[in-house]
Amino acid sequence: MPTGKMRMRHLMVVPLGFAALMAAGAAPAVGVVRSITAGFGLAGGGTGDVTLAVNTAVVQQRVSGACAAGQAIAAVLSDGSVTCRPVGTPITAFVHTATADTIPEVEPGVTIIDHPLTNGDPAAILTVTRRVSDPGGANLVDPHPIAVMYVTTATCPSCNPVFLEKWLITHADSTVIPVGVAFNVLVAK
Repeated sequence: MPTGKMRMRHLMVVPLGFAALMAAGAAPAVGVVRSITAGFGLAGGGTGDVTLAVNTAVVQQRVSGACAAGQAIAAVLSDGSVTCRPVGTPITAFVHTATADTIPEVEPGVTIIDHPLTNGDPAAILTVTRRVSDPGGANLVDPHPIAVMYVTTATCPSCNPVFLEKWLITHADSTVIPVGVAFNVLVAK
């Protein structure tokens, strides 16, 4: 007699209602899906013939790129492609904290990075992550998807000059960035 071990080879889990129908010889009921709603990270849906796709503005695709010999991955873009940089390229990091001064009243979904390492440098490679220095503590952690962008007069001709020639952290879901949230900013040049 086995002690403490159970043979699981022939064990099968079947929902009770389905098992009762099958035992009685009845076919299970078939329903009709009338519409599909795309949830978080998905696009598409609707009624009739529908398709669903991953919304890459929200969900990171698999990494599909590679770097040549002597290069290293500096950033992974939302489409899965990579940005490479030469091995040995200087990398500097700093903490950016959203304040009332860095969140414009007219655009509360962004915080302006005003730092000498990034100002006036559209070729800088930025990697930005949410900062948690006290997990489980009283820190304000931003749960929204984020993106970075560099703003010029060409990309935003009617923008306030305070935005221009600077990098911004923005919520990809267009929600307000709260004062006090902090981000790690890694800069490769």
